[in-house]
Amino acid sequence: VKMKNMALQKSQLRKMKKTILEGDWTEVEKLCTKQTFRYQKSFLYGVYEQMYLELINGQEYQKASSLLGKKLKPLESYAFPSDSFKDLCYLLTCRSVNDAATYQNWNGVSATREALVDRFSNILDLESRDAMAHVNTPPKRLLDLIEQAFQFQVQNGKYHPKVPPKIGTVLEDYECFVLPNALRHSFRGHRGNIKSIAFCGEEGQLIVSGSSDNTVGVWDTETGENRAFL
Repeated sequence: VKMKNMALQKSQLRKMKKTILEGDWTEVEKLCTKQTFRYQKSFLYGVYEQMYLELINGQEYQKASSLLGKKLKPLESYAFPSDSFKDLCYLLTCRSVNDAATYQNWNGVSATREALVDRFSNILDLESRDAMAHVNTPPKRLLDLIEQAFQFQVQNGKYHPKVPPKIGTVLEDYECFVLPNALRHSFRGHRGNIKSIAFCGEEGQLIVSGSSDNTVGVWDTETGENRAFL
C-alpha cells in the first residue's frame, strides 16, 4: 500500500507540474477537481490567483475581471494574506502586477509557476506524512503558530516599529499605529498662549483649551469649529 501511494503521489505531481509549467489551466483545473486532497480549495485559489496575475501581466483586463468574479470571489476566504483579494481587485486599475503591495515582489510568469508547483508538492508531502505516520503534537504548538503568524504580519506591515509591539487579540490582523503627519484643523480664537488642552467626553468629541488670555475654548474635534468661550 505504501509503495502504491508513493507511485500515485509521483504520478499526480508529474502531471500537475507539466500542466502548470505549460500554463494549461483548463487541465490544471480538471486535475484539481478530479482528485480530493487536503487544502484543495486553498490550492485552487492559488491556481486562479496565478491565472489572474498572468492576465494582468498581459494586460488582458476583461478576462481578468471575469476570472475575478467567477472563480476567485467564491474562494475569497482562502486568500493569504487575508487582505490580498483587495489587491487583486486594485490590479484592474494598474499597469503592472508589482503596483499592488501584496504583489510588489512578483517575479514573473516562469518563477511563480515554479512556486505553484512547489506548493502542490508540499501539499502532497503533508498528505503522505499524515497518512503514513501518527504525529504527536509538540507542546504549545498552537501558541507557537500564533506567534509565527504575528511575526509574519509585523514583518510584512507597511511600517516596522523598532520595539516589538504587544498584540492583544487574534480576532483581527495587526496594524501598526501611526501618528498623523498632516494638519487637519487649525483652532483659532484665543488671543494668548495656549497653556493646556484636553479631550472632553467619553468619545473625545470635544476639545477644551485653556489660554493665558483668561478664557477656556470648547471645540468640535471633527470640524474644528468653536462651540463656546468661557
